[in-house]
Amino acid sequence: KKLITLAFCLYVMPGLFAQNIQRYDSNSPWFFGLNVGAAWNSTDIENETNAGWGFTFGRSFTTRPDALFAWDLRLRYLQGNWYGQDFDTTDLTNYVGYTPNEYQAYADNPGYTVNNFSARNHHLGLELVLHANRLRQRTGWDPYIFGGANITWNQTYSDLVNIDSSFGISGQYDYDPTTISDGFLGTTFLDGVSETAMNQGSEGGDYNLNFMPSLGVGIAYYAGPRFALGLEHKSTFTRKDDWDGYVDPTPGLWNRSNDIYHYTNFFLRFHLRGQGSVDPTPDPVVNCWDPIIQLQRPNVSNVTVENQVYAFRAQIENINSIQNVRVRVNGVE
Repeated sequence: KKLITLAFCLYVMPGLFAQNIQRYDSNSPWFFGLNVGAAWNSTDIENETNAGWGFTFGRSFTTRPDALFAWDLRLRYLQGNWYGQDFDTTDLTNYVGYTPNEYQAYADNPGYTVNNFSARNHHLGLELVLHANRLRQRTGWDPYIFGGANITWNQTYSDLVNIDSSFGISGQYDYDPTTISDGFLGTTFLDGVSETAMNQGSEGGDYNLNFMPSLGVGIAYYAGPRFALGLEHKSTFTRKDDWDGYVDPTPGLWNRSNDIYHYTNFFLRFHLRGQGSVDPTPDPVVNCWDPIIQLQRPNVSNVTVENQVYAFRAQIENINSIQNVRVRVNGVE
């Protein structure tokens, strides 16, 4: 539903502008963007979509205004919580991943658990963006692809302990495989507190620091010469299998074992006014002297002549040449 709403806004909002400005301002290379969207993941645990937000700041580079392609270099900050919740049991026999005491208790008895996780990320990246520049200039539509090199601070926790605040006691959840269902697991069953660190580096509220590459695609519409709005999707490759707190011994889709987290967002992009965007300064006004005309022939206001040809004589000052002089007789030049 969220993506349908965003797509509808992208389709409708350009029509709200009275003037359909099709060309973006290529003289505004610096830009700033704001975004908000859906945080979801492809991991060993079933996805639970949540929200994320971020901003970008960068510069556009174009070899010439009518170039087929143009490229940007931009910084991105992204922050969000990624969630997962299984609805079936996971066998923990001979489990080889990170095993805190709370997880080991499930491995000992009953030998299985129902996995869940909460991953909090702070994501700082440098991205290279390739635009269809000529299409952007002619139509205002801006499809593009991008790749990024990112540093992420991430921590992963799980809700493994059932804390009963009424009696001040805690213990394992009673996962009965005969009664587990989508409706059974949830806030009415779990206490909603992710208290157990699920990978090394997350203990005590600390963060893991990792390098993670990313790829993405987006489309924008320039509703004005320095303003665009659009949709974007990026996938970040964690390069590890315990980002979600669980190491699956069996390979996943396409023989993939490492986790991937995604961010699909709606964004606003603002180009800062460049030097070429400033209205040109008008030419300075040069004061000119009025022409001085001294009529020598005739030397009176009115003269009646009988011949069709008559020679005028005058002394004119403050003009550049005789080509700047026009003579009219009875309105005729």
